[in-house]
Amino acid sequence: MGGVLESDTTAQIIAKAQAAHDAGGGIVKFPGHTFTMTQSLPILAGVKYWGVEPVLAPVNPTNLIYLGDMEWNYVSGTVLVGNGAFNAFEGNKTDLASVPSDIENTAISSAGIINIGLDGFVDGVRVGAVNTMGMVWGEVRNVYAKNCSGWGVFLANFQHLDIDNIRTTLCQNGQYYGALLPGLTMMPGNSDIVNLFNMPPRDGRNRRLCRGIVFEAGGVASMLNQLNVSCIQCNAMSRTILSTTATFTNGSRAITVPSGAEFLPGMPVVFTATGAGFVAGQGYIVASVVGNTITLANDRVSSPISATAGITLTLETYGFPNMEITRRNSGARVQNSRFKHVDVEGSATAALYTEGCYYNHIEISELPGTMHLSIMARDSARNEYYSFHSGNTDFDGASTASTYFGARKATYQRGLAGAWIDESAAAGGNRVMAIGGGQNNGVGGDIHTRSLGFLYPNAGLGQRVTPRDNSITLSGANVGAWVFAGGTAQTWNLPTIADTTWAVSMIGAVYEIFNVGAAAVTLNTAGGQTFNNIAGKTRVAISPGAALRVTAGKYEAGTFFWLAVYPTMVT
Repeated sequence: MGGVLESDTTAQIIAKAQAAHDAGGGIVKFPGHTFTMTQSLPILAGVKYWGVEPVLAPVNPTNLIYLGDMEWNYVSGTVLVGNGAFNAFEGNKTDLASVPSDIENTAISSAGIINIGLDGFVDGVRVGAVNTMGMVWGEVRNVYAKNCSGWGVFLANFQHLDIDNIRTTLCQNGQYYGALLPGLTMMPGNSDIVNLFNMPPRDGRNRRLCRGIVFEAGGVASMLNQLNVSCIQCNAMSRTILSTTATFTNGSRAITVPSGAEFLPGMPVVFTATGAGFVAGQGYIVASVVGNTITLANDRVSSPISATAGITLTLETYGFPNMEITRRNSGARVQNSRFKHVDVEGSATAALYTEGCYYNHIEISELPGTMHLSIMARDSARNEYYSFHSGNTDFDGASTASTYFGARKATYQRGLAGAWIDESAAAGGNRVMAIGGGQNNGVGGDIHTRSLGFLYPNAGLGQRVTPRDNSITLSGANVGAWVFAGGTAQTWNLPTIADTTWAVSMIGAVYEIFNVGAAAVTLNTAGGQTFNNIAGKTRVAISPGAALRVTAGKYEAGTFFWLAVYPTMVT
């Protein structure tokens, strides 16, 4: 264990870390003091930097509305201060052109950063890069970063890492957790990540250009795999909307805007009106920015869209999403993970953006008060999305294998399978329940309630059809259409109607029998119950070419009988 003195220089602290590493591992322990740094501290295998957890004070303690959800000042504890020209902590930060043959030897094992505040760096923490490993079997806990010109925390290619209580504010970008290795090399992840907080800066810069909390897969078939993430919060408070003109040229991908400096690749935007091949309210992604010309695509990896008309539309954006589960390359995935208690308050064009997101469980606990879309999903299949706060969703066709539960208003592109409260179809302030099987793209799901509570299907309802040419006693599990095509007369029996409890009730059971055969089918009731309440009418012969529909019912006195309709079939 190497104790850091309050008078130690950065070089002396680095020397103690190197000595601990050379000895096989140890702790570099900081006192509760502010240290002015002159260069980055290296992340070394076996070395844990351990300070006194900083005490924070809200910047504006008189505003109690967001007292714990705002910027802070350091009161005491271990705080490292930089001059804005270097990273606070770094390890394996350089991208490599290819994966080295000894990739396993690049992993930084059993390292840690614990109880430390950071102020005034490029990146607060920068470990891992393209084609090189990051931290494994380590921990990053109680790390606070502010005033970073890059990322507050950037962790790539980590595995079996414990990450807890990471807070970033006044940083150009918040927090990044990524897999930047080819999928055939390794699938990073397999980590617990708890208590993440970020607030894009409210210090006069263009907050729309600031990224929030990002989980990303990059590289050839890269996979960020098996994360258990909970309590994620990114508050984009006071972020204002950009509403500007976008001028299209027919057949061209180039879109002219007044200022290209307002945009960055990967940013979602929407249009206020439909035209030139773009749909109002649906999300699009900025693909490129050159001068005052941008291009737009459906997602981050597809080709830009060519305009179908030469017109001018109004484009709007609140900037980057509050939270992203996304990819850099086609075929890359964030997968097999759980994201619980996702709090994306403030304002957003896409509060949550998912792309290349597969086999994940995502629970949204809080949505922005002002937004275009609550969830914008591209190529995000086999996920479960939950949001019981009402918002707008935009799922593309490649995302239809996912399910959605909760509440929502507007639906763009695909509705998805699931069940939700649909506020866009509400009348008189009432909310309606909608059920979807993933086929309907319009308002209301595949089945929803309308006036006075009746169910309305947006697609035709079918029924089960069962062929049967010999005798049978029907049960509650046999409702539907029955087709007889036999040449020998048969006797079929109905069940006894009961209605003592909901669990055993037969009321409303429907059977339709179609005789397309060459002999009659005799249908008998059970328990002396009649057809159409006609005394003694307990048997009906269904002739070839005829059909019979019967429904189990009862009248006010409680007598059970079969409501029978006996039409002639088409000849």
